[in-house]
Amino acid sequence: MLIKRRFIIPASLVTLTVIIGVICASWPARNTLYRGKSIRAWATELFSPDQNIREDATTVLKSLNTNAVPPLIALLRARDGFFTRKAWDFAFSLPKSEQRKIMRKLPLPQEVGVHTVAARALGVIGPKARAAIPDLIEAMRSSTLEVSWEAAGALGKIGKDAVPSLIEALQAKDAHIRHVAAYSLGQMGPDAEPAVAALVDRLSDENENARSSAAATLSSIGRPALPALLETVENGKGVSRRYAAQTLVNIYPSRRFAAPALLKLLSDEDPASRQQALKSLAFVHANDEAVIAAMSNTLKDEDPKVREVASEALAQLQTESAAQRSLQKP
Repeated sequence: MLIKRRFIIPASLVTLTVIIGVICASWPARNTLYRGKSIRAWATELFSPDQNIREDATTVLKSLNTNAVPPLIALLRARDGFFTRKAWDFAFSLPKSEQRKIMRKLPLPQEVGVHTVAARALGVIGPKARAAIPDLIEAMRSSTLEVSWEAAGALGKIGKDAVPSLIEALQAKDAHIRHVAAYSLGQMGPDAEPAVAALVDRLSDENENARSSAAATLSSIGRPALPALLETVENGKGVSRRYAAQTLVNIYPSRRFAAPALLKLLSDEDPASRQQALKSLAFVHANDEAVIAAMSNTLKDEDPKVREVASEALAQLQTESAAQRSLQKP
Protein backbone atom coordinates (compact mmCIF):
# COMPACT_ATOMS: atom_id res chain seq x y z
CA MET A 1 0.00 0.00 0.00
CA LEU A 2 2.83 2.36 0.86
CA ILE A 3 4.45 1.76 -2.53
CA LYS A 4 1.20 2.46 -4.39
CA ARG A 5 0.65 5.69 -2.48
CA ARG A 6 4.19 6.74 -3.22
CA PHE A 7 3.49 6.69 -6.98
CA ILE A 8 -0.03 8.15 -7.03
CA ILE A 9 1.14 11.75 -7.35
CA PRO A 10 4.08 11.06 -9.74
CA ALA A 11 1.81 9.01 -12.01
CA SER A 12 -0.64 11.86 -12.28
CA LEU A 13 2.21 14.21 -13.02
CA VAL A 14 3.30 11.93 -15.84
CA THR A 15 -0.10 12.31 -17.49
CA LEU A 16 0.24 16.08 -17.24
CA THR A 17 3.77 15.86 -18.60
CA VAL A 18 2.59 14.04 -21.71
CA ILE A 19 0.23 16.90 -22.50
CA ILE A 20 2.63 19.71 -21.65
CA GLY A 21 5.57 17.96 -23.28
CA VAL A 22 3.78 17.80 -26.59
CA ILE A 23 2.81 21.45 -26.36
CA CYS A 24 6.10 22.82 -25.06
CA ALA A 25 8.68 20.66 -26.81
CA SER A 26 11.26 23.00 -28.32
CA TRP A 27 11.41 21.56 -31.83
CA PRO A 28 11.74 24.02 -34.70
CA ALA A 29 8.85 24.50 -37.05
CA ARG A 30 8.76 22.07 -39.99
CA ASN A 31 7.77 24.57 -42.64
CA THR A 32 10.91 24.30 -44.81
CA LEU A 33 9.77 21.83 -47.43
CA TYR A 34 11.35 20.40 -50.54
CA ARG A 35 9.41 17.95 -52.73
CA GLY A 36 6.83 17.78 -49.98
CA LYS A 37 9.25 16.78 -47.23
CA SER A 38 10.85 18.74 -44.40
CA ILE A 39 14.62 19.09 -44.06
CA ARG A 40 14.39 16.90 -40.99
CA ALA A 41 12.66 14.19 -43.03
CA TRP A 42 15.35 14.31 -45.73
CA ALA A 43 18.09 14.18 -43.09
CA THR A 44 16.44 11.20 -41.42
CA GLU A 45 16.40 9.31 -44.72
CA LEU A 46 20.21 9.36 -44.71
CA PHE A 47 19.87 6.52 -42.19
CA SER A 48 17.44 4.48 -44.27
CA PRO A 49 18.37 0.79 -44.82
CA ASP A 50 17.38 1.33 -48.46
CA GLN A 51 20.38 2.51 -50.48
CA ASN A 52 18.22 4.25 -53.09
CA ILE A 53 16.49 6.30 -50.41
CA ARG A 54 19.84 7.25 -48.86
CA GLU A 55 21.22 8.29 -52.24
CA ASP A 56 18.13 10.35 -53.03
CA ALA A 57 18.38 12.13 -49.67
CA THR A 58 22.07 12.81 -50.27
CA THR A 59 21.35 14.27 -53.70
CA VAL A 60 18.58 16.49 -52.35
CA LEU A 61 20.63 17.84 -49.44
CA LYS A 62 23.56 18.60 -51.72
CA SER A 63 21.27 20.38 -54.17
CA LEU A 64 19.71 22.44 -51.38
CA ASN A 65 23.25 23.42 -50.39
CA THR A 66 23.36 26.43 -48.02
CA ASN A 67 19.54 26.68 -48.04
CA ALA A 68 19.40 23.57 -45.86
CA VAL A 69 21.97 24.80 -43.34
CA PRO A 70 19.80 27.15 -41.19
CA PRO A 71 17.06 24.53 -40.61
CA LEU A 72 19.72 21.94 -39.78
CA ILE A 73 21.39 24.30 -37.31
CA ALA A 74 17.97 24.81 -35.74
CA LEU A 75 17.67 21.04 -35.35
CA LEU A 76 21.09 20.89 -33.70
CA ARG A 77 19.95 23.52 -31.22
CA ALA A 78 16.60 21.87 -30.53
CA ARG A 79 16.01 20.34 -27.14
CA ASP A 80 13.41 18.03 -25.67
CA GLY A 81 10.81 19.91 -23.65
CA PHE A 82 11.68 20.67 -20.03
CA PHE A 83 8.88 18.51 -18.68
CA THR A 84 9.81 15.61 -20.97
CA ARG A 85 13.40 15.65 -19.76
CA LYS A 86 12.40 15.90 -16.11
CA ALA A 87 9.87 13.12 -16.48
CA TRP A 88 12.43 10.77 -18.02
CA ASP A 89 14.97 11.67 -15.34
CA PHE A 90 12.32 10.80 -12.75
CA ALA A 91 11.44 7.56 -14.52
CA PHE A 92 15.06 6.39 -14.53
CA SER A 93 15.30 7.07 -10.80
CA LEU A 94 12.51 4.57 -10.06
CA PRO A 95 12.90 0.85 -9.35
CA LYS A 96 12.98 -1.14 -12.59
CA SER A 97 9.66 -2.72 -11.80
CA GLU A 98 8.03 0.73 -11.92
CA GLN A 99 10.06 2.23 -14.76
CA ARG A 100 8.18 0.42 -17.54
CA LYS A 101 4.78 1.51 -16.28
CA ILE A 102 5.83 5.15 -16.27
CA MET A 103 7.82 5.12 -19.51
CA ARG A 104 4.89 3.75 -21.51
CA LYS A 105 3.02 6.98 -20.78
CA LEU A 106 5.84 9.39 -21.58
CA PRO A 107 6.51 11.11 -24.91
CA LEU A 108 9.66 9.64 -26.42
CA PRO A 109 12.75 11.86 -26.16
CA GLN A 110 13.86 12.97 -29.63
CA GLU A 111 16.87 15.17 -28.97
CA VAL A 112 19.59 12.58 -29.56
CA GLY A 113 18.06 11.25 -32.77
CA VAL A 114 17.41 14.71 -34.21
CA HIS A 115 20.92 15.97 -33.39
CA THR A 116 22.42 12.85 -34.96
CA VAL A 117 20.56 13.17 -38.27
CA ALA A 118 21.20 16.94 -38.42
CA ALA A 119 24.95 16.41 -37.99
CA ARG A 120 24.98 13.70 -40.67
CA ALA A 121 23.13 16.00 -43.09
CA LEU A 122 25.54 18.90 -42.49
CA GLY A 123 28.40 16.54 -43.29
CA VAL A 124 26.71 15.66 -46.58
CA ILE A 125 26.57 19.35 -47.50
CA GLY A 126 30.26 19.64 -46.65
CA PRO A 127 32.31 22.88 -46.87
CA LYS A 128 29.23 24.97 -47.70
CA ALA A 129 27.92 24.14 -44.18
CA ARG A 130 30.68 26.18 -42.53
CA ALA A 131 28.09 28.35 -40.74
CA ALA A 132 27.26 25.31 -38.61
CA ILE A 133 30.79 24.89 -37.22
CA PRO A 134 30.12 26.42 -33.77
CA ASP A 135 26.99 24.29 -33.28
CA LEU A 136 28.75 21.16 -34.50
CA ILE A 137 31.61 21.79 -32.08
CA GLU A 138 29.04 22.02 -29.31
CA ALA A 139 27.40 18.80 -30.54
CA MET A 140 30.82 17.11 -30.65
CA ARG A 141 31.09 17.80 -26.92
CA SER A 142 27.86 15.89 -26.30
CA SER A 143 27.99 13.11 -23.71
CA THR A 144 25.97 11.00 -26.16
CA LEU A 145 28.49 9.13 -28.33
CA GLU A 146 26.27 8.93 -31.42
CA VAL A 147 25.89 12.70 -31.52
CA SER A 148 29.54 13.36 -30.72
CA TRP A 149 30.90 11.12 -33.48
CA GLU A 150 28.43 12.33 -36.12
CA ALA A 151 29.34 15.93 -35.32
CA ALA A 152 33.05 15.11 -35.56
CA GLY A 153 32.49 13.43 -38.91
CA ALA A 154 30.56 16.44 -40.20
CA LEU A 155 33.31 18.84 -39.12
CA GLY A 156 35.84 16.68 -40.93
CA LYS A 157 33.79 16.90 -44.13
CA ILE A 158 33.38 20.66 -43.80
CA GLY A 159 37.14 20.79 -43.89
CA LYS A 160 39.75 23.46 -43.36
CA ASP A 161 37.36 26.12 -42.03
CA ALA A 162 36.80 23.88 -39.00
CA VAL A 163 40.51 23.43 -38.23
CA PRO A 164 40.93 26.34 -35.76
CA SER A 165 37.96 25.19 -33.68
CA LEU A 166 39.20 21.60 -33.69
CA ILE A 167 42.70 22.67 -32.62
CA GLU A 168 41.08 24.34 -29.64
CA ALA A 169 39.07 21.17 -28.94
CA LEU A 170 42.34 19.19 -28.82
CA GLN A 171 43.04 21.00 -25.54
CA ALA A 172 39.76 19.94 -23.90
CA LYS A 173 39.86 18.41 -20.43
CA ASP A 174 37.62 15.56 -21.58
CA ALA A 175 39.73 12.83 -23.21
CA HIS A 176 36.86 11.77 -25.47
CA ILE A 177 36.64 15.27 -26.95
CA ARG A 178 40.39 15.28 -27.65
CA HIS A 179 39.98 11.87 -29.26
CA VAL A 180 37.11 12.84 -31.58
CA ALA A 181 38.69 16.21 -32.43
CA ALA A 182 41.82 14.41 -33.63
CA TYR A 183 39.65 11.96 -35.57
CA SER A 184 37.77 14.83 -37.20
CA LEU A 185 41.00 16.46 -38.34
CA GLY A 186 42.06 13.11 -39.76
CA GLN A 187 39.15 13.20 -42.20
CA MET A 188 40.69 16.27 -43.85
CA GLY A 189 44.07 14.81 -44.83
CA PRO A 190 46.64 17.49 -45.78
CA ASP A 191 44.07 20.27 -45.21
CA ALA A 192 44.62 19.72 -41.48
CA GLU A 193 48.30 20.77 -41.73
CA PRO A 194 47.79 23.83 -39.45
CA ALA A 195 46.99 21.36 -36.65
CA VAL A 196 50.30 19.47 -36.85
CA ALA A 197 51.89 21.08 -33.80
CA ALA A 198 48.77 20.53 -31.67
CA LEU A 199 48.52 16.93 -32.84
CA VAL A 200 52.18 16.22 -32.04
CA ASP A 201 51.51 17.55 -28.55
CA ARG A 202 48.71 14.99 -28.24
CA LEU A 203 51.19 12.14 -28.87
CA SER A 204 52.00 12.45 -25.18
CA ASP A 205 48.33 12.49 -24.16
CA GLU A 206 47.56 10.47 -21.04
CA ASN A 207 44.67 8.84 -22.90
CA GLU A 208 45.64 6.05 -25.31
CA ASN A 209 42.68 6.69 -27.66
CA ALA A 210 43.61 10.35 -27.98
CA ARG A 211 47.25 9.45 -28.67
CA SER A 212 46.35 6.86 -31.28
CA SER A 213 43.88 9.19 -32.96
CA ALA A 214 46.48 11.97 -33.12
CA ALA A 215 49.05 9.59 -34.63
CA ALA A 216 46.57 8.33 -37.24
CA THR A 217 45.68 11.90 -38.17
CA LEU A 218 49.33 12.90 -38.56
CA SER A 219 49.71 9.93 -40.90
CA SER A 220 46.75 11.15 -42.96
CA ILE A 221 48.26 14.64 -43.15
CA GLY A 222 51.38 13.04 -44.57
CA ARG A 223 54.62 14.74 -45.50
CA PRO A 224 53.75 18.18 -44.08
CA ALA A 225 53.94 16.51 -40.64
CA LEU A 226 57.43 15.06 -41.15
CA PRO A 227 59.58 17.93 -39.78
CA ALA A 228 57.66 18.06 -36.48
CA LEU A 229 57.72 14.28 -36.16
CA LEU A 230 61.45 14.09 -36.91
CA GLU A 231 62.12 16.73 -34.26
CA THR A 232 60.10 14.74 -31.73
CA VAL A 233 61.93 11.49 -32.51
CA GLU A 234 65.29 13.22 -32.13
CA ASN A 235 64.59 15.31 -29.04
CA GLY A 236 61.30 14.19 -27.51
CA LYS A 237 60.72 12.09 -24.43
CA GLY A 238 58.64 9.13 -23.40
CA VAL A 239 55.55 7.93 -25.19
CA SER A 240 55.39 10.87 -27.62
CA ARG A 241 58.81 9.93 -28.96
CA ARG A 242 57.68 6.35 -29.62
CA TYR A 243 54.45 7.40 -31.33
CA ALA A 244 56.37 9.94 -33.42
CA ALA A 245 58.82 7.26 -34.57
CA GLN A 246 56.06 4.90 -35.62
CA THR A 247 54.16 7.65 -37.42
CA LEU A 248 57.29 8.97 -39.11
CA VAL A 249 58.11 5.66 -40.80
CA ASN A 250 54.46 5.06 -41.69
CA ILE A 251 54.45 8.30 -43.66
CA TYR A 252 57.91 8.04 -45.20
CA PRO A 253 59.61 4.65 -44.82
CA SER A 254 63.02 5.83 -46.00
CA ARG A 255 66.04 4.49 -44.13
CA ARG A 256 68.22 7.42 -45.21
CA PHE A 257 65.70 9.91 -43.87
CA ALA A 258 64.68 8.11 -40.69
CA ALA A 259 67.71 6.08 -39.57
CA PRO A 260 69.78 8.90 -37.96
CA ALA A 261 66.87 9.92 -35.72
CA LEU A 262 66.00 6.30 -34.96
CA LEU A 263 69.59 5.59 -33.90
CA LYS A 264 69.27 8.40 -31.38
CA LEU A 265 66.05 6.81 -30.18
CA LEU A 266 67.90 3.50 -29.82
CA SER A 267 69.92 5.02 -26.99
CA ASP A 268 66.85 6.24 -25.10
CA GLU A 269 66.83 5.33 -21.41
CA ASP A 270 63.28 3.94 -21.75
CA PRO A 271 63.29 0.26 -22.85
CA ALA A 272 59.96 0.75 -24.69
CA SER A 273 61.57 3.50 -26.79
CA ARG A 274 64.54 1.26 -27.66
CA GLN A 275 62.09 -1.43 -28.74
CA GLN A 276 60.26 1.03 -30.98
CA ALA A 277 63.56 2.16 -32.51
CA LEU A 278 64.43 -1.43 -33.40
CA LYS A 279 61.02 -2.11 -34.90
CA SER A 280 61.12 1.10 -36.94
CA LEU A 281 64.66 0.45 -38.20
CA ALA A 282 63.55 -2.98 -39.40
CA PHE A 283 60.44 -1.46 -40.97
CA VAL A 284 62.52 0.91 -43.14
CA HIS A 285 64.97 -1.90 -44.02
CA ALA A 286 67.90 -0.07 -42.42
CA ASN A 287 70.61 -2.62 -43.22
CA ASP A 288 73.58 -0.25 -43.39
CA GLU A 289 76.67 -1.54 -41.61
CA ALA A 290 76.61 1.14 -38.89
CA VAL A 291 72.92 0.54 -38.22
CA ILE A 292 73.35 -3.24 -38.01
CA ALA A 293 76.23 -2.75 -35.56
CA ALA A 294 74.13 -0.49 -33.33
CA MET A 295 71.21 -2.92 -33.43
CA SER A 296 73.53 -5.83 -32.65
CA ASN A 297 74.73 -4.05 -29.53
CA THR A 298 71.19 -4.19 -28.15
CA LEU A 299 71.40 -7.98 -28.10
CA LYS A 300 73.26 -7.36 -24.82
CA ASP A 301 70.67 -4.87 -23.53
CA GLU A 302 69.81 -5.16 -19.83
CA ASP A 303 66.11 -5.42 -20.72
CA PRO A 304 65.06 -8.90 -21.95
CA LYS A 305 62.25 -7.55 -24.13
CA VAL A 306 64.68 -5.24 -25.93
CA ARG A 307 66.98 -8.21 -26.57
CA GLU A 308 64.05 -10.21 -27.93
CA VAL A 309 62.93 -7.40 -30.27
CA ALA A 310 66.54 -6.88 -31.41
CA SER A 311 66.89 -10.55 -32.30
CA GLU A 312 63.65 -10.48 -34.30
CA ALA A 313 64.55 -7.23 -36.09
CA LEU A 314 68.03 -8.44 -37.06
CA ALA A 315 66.64 -11.77 -38.27
CA GLN A 316 64.13 -9.89 -40.44
CA LEU A 317 66.87 -7.71 -41.96
CA GLN A 318 69.11 -10.72 -42.61
CA THR A 319 66.26 -12.55 -44.36
CA GLU A 320 65.56 -9.50 -46.55
CA SER A 321 69.26 -9.12 -47.41
CA ALA A 322 69.51 -12.79 -48.37
CA ALA A 323 66.43 -12.45 -50.58
CA GLN A 324 67.90 -9.42 -52.32
CA ARG A 325 71.20 -11.23 -52.96
CA SER A 326 69.38 -14.20 -54.46
CA LEU A 327 67.50 -11.92 -56.84
CA GLN A 328 70.74 -10.31 -57.98
CA LYS A 329 72.33 -13.62 -58.96
CA PRO A 330 72.47 -14.22 -62.74
